[in-house]
Amino acid sequence: MLAGRAVTPGEISALVEACLRDKGPAGIRDVALIGLMFAGALRRAEVSSLRLDSYRPETSELVVCGKGAAERSLYVDNGAKDALEDYIAVRGDEPGWLFCPIDKAGRMQVGVGLSDRAVYRMLKRRAQQAGVRDVTPHDLRRTCLSTLLSLVDMATCMNHAGHRQITSTARYDRRGEETKKAAAAMLHLPYRSLRHGDD
Repeated sequence: MLAGRAVTPGEISALVEACLRDKGPAGIRDVALIGLMFAGALRRAEVSSLRLDSYRPETSELVVCGKGAAERSLYVDNGAKDALEDYIAVRGDEPGWLFCPIDKAGRMQVGVGLSDRAVYRMLKRRAQQAGVRDVTPHDLRRTCLSTLLSLVDMATCMNHAGHRQITSTARYDRRGEETKKAAAAMLHLPYRSLRHGDD
């Protein structure tokens, strides 16, 4: 039995909508956080350690410091990129932590980074607001990697995840029998059954 759970597209949409109902700066910050954990397969410690200069908007590259201080580059695209850039516009260009706490007056505390524990609590709160089952940061990572495994090769997925061994990435494979059947259907042998006769 595989640990954790996959987050459905409907649940991700509900999380985004819950954040967008919050018209303060925390709303857009939390959408950007969710976007990077889902689309970037970032661990909560990785997302909380990002600095403003970790993101290079001219190339959409995000430099992530992973386990064992290993750096990897990801490329942010689609809605995750839009959310991140909208958040940065609200955050401002002051150097420092990318994701910051927000005080009760709605001011960003740019000199302070958002802890990985705060990221976990944020996601739990947003899941409650969205009316979905509890979602953990690792559920978003797991969902990203499982989805990617249906779209790209294992080595690309491994690099995206920041894994050192392909066996670590393989543990995220939740594609099941339907994917194996679809793969079999893509392989064509140029043979026609003798049972079909001379049609």
